[in-house]
Amino acid sequence: MSLRAFPRGINHLAKAFYNVTIMRFYDTFMRKVQGKKWIEYKNLRALTDTHRKLIREGKTL
Repeated sequence: MSLRAFPRGINHLAKAFYNVTIMRFYDTFMRKVQGKKWIEYKNLRALTDTHRKLIREGKTL
């Protein structure tokens, strides 16, 4: 990580800390428990969220 990528605000710093600690642990745990099913769920969720955002912005696929 470079210094320019270091979060400057406290909110951004807290979110970065949360992502590195809590979410990383949770994701690793779910990969061990659910395996491929978890990864497929995350991919589907990413596609769904992206599609909704594009619709909201009035863009088409």
